[in-house]
This record gives sequence, C-alpha cells and structure tokens, in this order.
Amino acid sequence: MSQSKKRVVFAGTPQFAAESLKSLLQNNFSIALVMTQPDRPSGRGRSPKASPVKALALNEGIPVWQPLSLKGEEAQQKLAAIHYDFMVVVAYGLLIPASILSLPEVACVNLHASLLPRWRGAAPIQRAIEAGDQYTGACVMKMDVGLDTGPVASKLVCPISDQDTSGSLHDRLSVAGAELLADTLTHWEEKHLIDQIDDEATYARKIEKAEAEIDWSSTARAINLKIRAFNPWPVCYTSYVQAENKADSVLDKPKEVLRIWAAHLDSASAQEETDPLVANGPGMVTRVSNDGVSVMTADGQLVITCVQRPGARPMSIAELLNGRPDYFKVGTRLGVKSS
Repeated sequence: MSQSKKRVVFAGTPQFAAESLKSLLQNNFSIALVMTQPDRPSGRGRSPKASPVKALALNEGIPVWQPLSLKGEEAQQKLAAIHYDFMVVVAYGLLIPASILSLPEVACVNLHASLLPRWRGAAPIQRAIEAGDQYTGACVMKMDVGLDTGPVASKLVCPISDQDTSGSLHDRLSVAGAELLADTLTHWEEKHLIDQIDDEATYARKIEKAEAEIDWSSTARAINLKIRAFNPWPVCYTSYVQAENKADSVLDKPKEVLRIWAAHLDSASAQEETDPLVANGPGMVTRVSNDGVSVMTADGQLVITCVQRPGARPMSIAELLNGRPDYFKVGTRLGVKSS
C-alpha cells in the first residue's frame, strides 16, 4: 500500500463508534463515506434523531448513507463504485454480507469491545461486568462472515474495578479502542493476524429490559454485578411494597417500581439477623440509614445507595429520606409479585 492518505468507508452508529470516527479523522484518514443506522424517534415528541456518528459526519462534511439493509445488489454496487482501503465497522447494527466484506482494497475491520473470543456478540461490556470478569478490553479484527469470529490484529487490556458500571467502562473503552483502531490501521502492514480459538468463545447476547428486574433470591454479589452491568441502561428495578407489620397482606397493597442505580455488598451485616422480619428472607429490608438501605438476598445483605422513583430523578438514599423519612422501614419488602 502506498504512503498516501488511506481511504476509509466507516460504518457505525452510537457514541462508541463516533469516538472511533473522530480518531480516524484526527489521524489523517480520508473518510470516503459514512454508513449509519436510519434516524430513530427520540424524546417526548418522538422526533427523528440522527445518530452520534451521523451528527459528527455531517459536521465534518462527510457523505452519509443510511441503508435499511446491505443485502441487495444496489448496496454492493454503490460500495463497489468507491475506491477505499478499509471498511471500518464499529457498533454499526447491520449485517455486512460476504459480497461487501471483499470490496475494500486492503481489509474490512471491526473494533469490538472485548478480548475476543470472549464475549462475541451485541453486549460485551455489560456481559463482562455481569459475569464478574476482572478485566476486559478491545480488539481490532479482520472481519469474516461469522459473528465476531475473524482473526485479531491488535488488542488492549482494560481492568474492571469494583466501582465500574457499563457506562464508565464504555467511556474508557470507546476512547482507548478508538486510539487502538487508528494505530492498527496506520501500521496494518506490520500486523500479524491471530486466529481466534473457537472453543474459548463466549456469547454476549443482547440485553433485554426484562432481565433488569431484580431477583432477590439471587446472591448479593450476582445482584450487585447486574446493577452495575445495567447502569445506565436498562437500569435494574424492583417492586416496592410497604408492610406495617408481619401480618399484613403485601399482595393487597399498592406497589411502586423502584429503579436501582447503585448498591454495594454488606458482608459485615450478613450475620446480624436480629429482627424477626428478617427471617422472611430475600427482599426484606433490614436496615435503613442515610448511608443506604440493606436488603436480604440469598446469602447476605446488599446495601442500596441510589434509587429512582417513578417520574423522579435518580437520588441517593440520603436525599430520598430527607424528603420522605418514612419511605423505607425495616420490614419493607422488595420484589413482591402479584399472584
């Protein structure tokens, strides 16, 4: 390949992809075309809104194409008419057919937010946190017809802290991954492609909203990992039913859905089951203070520290109790479902 400015067709949609596009522009790549998902309804008025990638491309004067599919001959002919070195795919959202994978003069490459072959698929960041992984990363791979199965050209490793959410990890990987992508394409001729070991693969299935409901009969660690993994979307939630005493029929009481934004483990208090209400098991509130609300799980207690009531903003437990000091009580049950 000559040393002239390398031409790229870029395919991506969310902010994660926009960071990669920005990095390519900053590193002197020529963006021949940007492909992104069609505008989606957004906000209360449900007005069509451009993706972050489209907004950046338009601001830079780059042609934008928003096909519904790339499977037909029309898409292939359109791309075949453009001479480009790389097609770069980052969180695009559409399948790239084999007929298009072969069009770039050098390669079709993908930036994926995991250490492949671990967490192939749609939600690698969330699934890594949910699984309790201690580290993850990003890979640049040469694409083939499989789902994130192509040989890897480069990678970076990123530790996952006990405080990380999918939001914080997303932000770090989007920037670090964008830098990795630009460097990899700049030095592509020097890269040695390493085949993935399929037997070591795991699948990061798409996140469904229904998964966000907390099952208090799970372990405290599993619940805490899910709360972190599903922040900022779809955000874990639980139902709220306040029982005045043990004999109350909680199923007859009105319920409120609470979104749980943050929590932490409370191993020190796991053995202190002095209140008889605690014996009722998972989902029972055992302590209430400005520092948090302790809730029984299958193997101990989880301390909720940030919640969101319907129609309100997220707030700390201290903020909530300042306005509603009686909102939580020992004996409040979370997660009660109607029969």
